[in-house]
Amino acid sequence: MAGNAAPQALSESDLKMFARFGIEPFLLADAHVCRVTDLEALESYGIRFDGNKTGIVFPYFDPVSGGRWTARLRRDNPEINSEGKAETSTCPPGETTGTCTSRPALGSCWLT
Repeated sequence: MAGNAAPQALSESDLKMFARFGIEPFLLADAHVCRVTDLEALESYGIRFDGNKTGIVFPYFDPVSGGRWTARLRRDNPEINSEGKAETSTCPPGETTGTCTSRPALGSCWLT
């Protein structure tokens, strides 16, 4: 993927939301969770979706190589679909996030 822009820091309201779930800022930083603009979601993460893609991205990493495998985007302003549900989360086309992944710093040490 293209895109060399530095990731945007999470906002105070983002950090408060994660804090309600007991997720500390250092864990989010370690996992490379960050904010993205519509363009960054497309260019840096390959997320193609009709609608605004501004939101929080959760990269997924290969537990052996440590390379980014895919990403999931939680959209800030999702549209409501025909069933009345908000389409809040998406990933790049053809990719799923239901795979074994790890934090970048953890690597494959937990596999042994």
